[in-house]
Amino acid sequence: MKRRYIVLRVISFLFKLGAILMLLAALSSLGIGLARLLSVARSDGGIVQWLQAGGAFFLFAWSILQFMVLYAVGEVLNILMAIEENTRATSMRLVRLLTLLTEEENPSTPALESSESTQPEVG
Repeated sequence: MKRRYIVLRVISFLFKLGAILMLLAALSSLGIGLARLLSVARSDGGIVQWLQAGGAFFLFAWSILQFMVLYAVGEVLNILMAIEENTRATSMRLVRLLTLLTEEENPSTPALESSESTQPEVG
């Protein structure tokens, strides 16, 4: 079956790619936050340094949330396209089945008519 909605598939891929990049940003902010926390713990850091370490952890949590949202949007687009493909395939199968059923009820082909007329009548 022909694949449709190429642009929507590209957009879905871009959402997922953005999600992966956001996950990498989250991991880097976690590393920066841990490094900052260790440096503050070793020295007698002020409140500003503690806030910087806390900000890195907040950025980590925010990036994880953004990763989940972006990836979910990409998956929802894929699900919607799969639903459309399955609906189209089901519709085509139902039309084919209806065609076969109507042909069985109303045989109008000459081959069927000629085979019925050559059989002897019982009676």
